[in-house]
Amino acid sequence: MTRARHQEGLKATSHRRSFTIKQKLAAVDAIKTLGIIEAARSAGCSTSSLGEWRKQKLALASTDDRNKRKRVRSATPKTRSAEVDEAVFGWFEEQRALNNGVSGEMLCYKARDIAVRLGVNDFTGGRGWYRHFMKRHDLSLRMKTTMSPQLPADMKVRVKEWHEKVMRIRSDKNIHQLQFMANMDETPLLFDMPYTRTIAPKGSKKVAIRTAGGEKKRLTVVLTIFADGSKAKPLVIFRGKRLGKVKVPDGVAVLMHPKAWNSDEGMQTWLKSCFIPHLQGIRKVSVPSDMMLTMDLFKPHVAADVTKELEKNAMVPCIIPAGITSLVQPLDVSINKSFKQRMRNKWAQWMTESDGKTFTKGGNMRCPSKELMLRWVVDCWSTIPSDMIIKSFKGAGISQLPDGSEDHLMWNREDSVEESDDESDSEDGMNGGGMTNVSHRDMTLYAF
Repeated sequence: MTRARHQEGLKATSHRRSFTIKQKLAAVDAIKTLGIIEAARSAGCSTSSLGEWRKQKLALASTDDRNKRKRVRSATPKTRSAEVDEAVFGWFEEQRALNNGVSGEMLCYKARDIAVRLGVNDFTGGRGWYRHFMKRHDLSLRMKTTMSPQLPADMKVRVKEWHEKVMRIRSDKNIHQLQFMANMDETPLLFDMPYTRTIAPKGSKKVAIRTAGGEKKRLTVVLTIFADGSKAKPLVIFRGKRLGKVKVPDGVAVLMHPKAWNSDEGMQTWLKSCFIPHLQGIRKVSVPSDMMLTMDLFKPHVAADVTKELEKNAMVPCIIPAGITSLVQPLDVSINKSFKQRMRNKWAQWMTESDGKTFTKGGNMRCPSKELMLRWVVDCWSTIPSDMIIKSFKGAGISQLPDGSEDHLMWNREDSVEESDDESDSEDGMNGGGMTNVSHRDMTLYAF
């Protein structure tokens, strides 16, 4: 009997049971004569469990009461650099005393920083160190629960219809070059981005997280990606009327709005400052073709002046129907979440550093400045890998080959729901726009 067949048979015929120490030792002794597979079958346990008992034989044999059912706990993992470990734990206690949230990323970053300052050259501060650190200090990661969005009952039918529409547009307009398939979407951000979970001692009844006071101060970032893996310059929309004396870095466009929402004016700025310049660069080095632009059903996306500008530049809007954007829009499903995580890591790193912060006269920390947020947007957007963007279009069913040979690359819709980052501004009211009928006399908008 092979090990795999034994494990399958065990799962199908047995229930979880406990063994006395005497039974465990007898099963370990039987390995010498029967072999591990037959010994495990005879004892009614799995080979993996028997292997663990063999490793723990000395600890089991030293136990006085062998008829007692007892789990032998593995020793607390030791650290090769006690000095770094002690300094990191001290920093952790200081942060929690201030109610600052501490994530695994923050802990590893701080540990590597401390190791450099202490001259410990062989310290990596990776996942293995993190797991052992948590176990050594009896810590756990506390988190809140979230709700998944409710999808329409006919979700599968609507997704199938959407894919058929996309392939029809591509066929009608002869759009087959990846650089002429685009997706744009707005994603909201806050000036404070604390983690929703933090490392804390096990059993803690009160878990508070400190912020810099900007958890209600928001901005909107308009992102644009192309099926060949390229990206257009992002548009950042701040709340207010005037930008003030803010130095805008290269690689980003800025707009002010009373509520930090996208609007008809925002769409015009995005077209002229971000999308059209990128499109012109593509057409200089590619065979001329129409551009298919996928967007969700948000009012400014289908405004008459926006439609006219798209038509003028040979762009075909492909509007995603409400209810399935979390499943078929590449930015919603794949890119937005990765971008926000990078922004949050920037914020977390900023929070752990002592430099670069300003304070009010009362001693309260100010949230990151607009200029700093712009630099973070540029840095984070530049690190989104091209292969992730390419896969997002394939997974959304937009850039597949017409012969169906790449249909297997599409995501499993039911599995991807919990992983999606559906924070579409148009569907949760962030941009203040409602739904609208999508038809204009001058141009056909593909929607249903």
